[in-house]
Amino acid sequence: MEKIINVLIFVFIILIFILLSFFEKKFNYNTKKKIILFGIFLTSIIGAFRVVGSDLENYRLIFENSPVITSFNFFENIFYYNYEPMFLILISIIKQFGLGFKTFLFIFLFIPLFILYKIIVNKEKDLPLTTFALFLFLYLFSSDIIRHFFSAIIYLSALYSLSKNNNVKFYFKSFISVTMHYSNIVIFFIRPFIKMRWTVSKYILIIITCIIVSFITRDILFNYFETKTFTNIIFRKFQNYLLYYNNRYEYLSYSHVILKFLLQYLIVFLYFLIIIITFKYSEIVQDKFYKLLLNSQIIGSIILLVTIIFDASQMGLRLNFLLSIGSFLLLKEILFKYYKGKKIIMYSWLLIYLSFNIFIRALYNMGVYNPNYGYYLGF
Repeated sequence: MEKIINVLIFVFIILIFILLSFFEKKFNYNTKKKIILFGIFLTSIIGAFRVVGSDLENYRLIFENSPVITSFNFFENIFYYNYEPMFLILISIIKQFGLGFKTFLFIFLFIPLFILYKIIVNKEKDLPLTTFALFLFLYLFSSDIIRHFFSAIIYLSALYSLSKNNNVKFYFKSFISVTMHYSNIVIFFIRPFIKMRWTVSKYILIIITCIIVSFITRDILFNYFETKTFTNIIFRKFQNYLLYYNNRYEYLSYSHVILKFLLQYLIVFLYFLIIIITFKYSEIVQDKFYKLLLNSQIIGSIILLVTIIFDASQMGLRLNFLLSIGSFLLLKEILFKYYKGKKIIMYSWLLIYLSFNIFIRALYNMGVYNPNYGYYLGF
């Protein structure tokens, strides 16, 4: 019952902001900012006491077992720990003040949401409430992937800095993002391609090329990593996701297979639609920030396709989540600038689709696929 109540509270917060988005024009800009800030604080408080989340207990154990950093020995071996340095440093600071796991959950939700708030109020003067509502609808239930969620928001902030031609801030924020989640090192590899001018034909050509190259190099890459033993944690994690993660993942029931697939690919389908529609309305990418968001999302979709061929889809899904983190901003542009005549209809259909996505995620987070839980579906 506690899990159901927890899910319903999060759903209620989302619905409140969706309702507010329909009355956006009735509020002045400063009031909108205050409403978003209050929503962030309230969401973070509720998040601190949440009992749902597929990784919640794992993070509780990580928090309890992580040491308080008291010497420089930690920094000498900073990249050889199982978890990222910035993540461990923040845990250490929390524990040094004698604070517990609930404070950890509050901070790891409040900080990224506050960073998001700064991006939204700086970029979106007309529809900040709607923009924030779309973010909540897309990503609030993804906040249980704590490190990845946090680091993805930092990456979004890095892209915003890049759109302002501030390369120093972009690289600094990207580095912080990597120290929060090692998989984000992909940011530095895609940097040369992130300002490309994409077209539908170029997108299709690169996809076809990547498919061919992936099938040719698949066995070569597998053979190389199967024979190597790495001491560096980044290479070890890459090796694990490439070779072992999918094979080691254990499904507990048929419902687990179905829910996991829907959980992962409903949002991927939406990302793909956003790419296709944004190609149609090319005026969107006249804005530097939106161009970077689209390019990042395009690269994420290509990486996902390649990793599926390599039977390492979990790695691709994580990277696609990271690189598509700005999709809610592109959605806002599509709905309210290029579907003006049909915006209510399109917005309503989007909300229905996202509601179904949240329903699936809520079921998954409640563990209804697990025979050992009281909410088990029975198949």
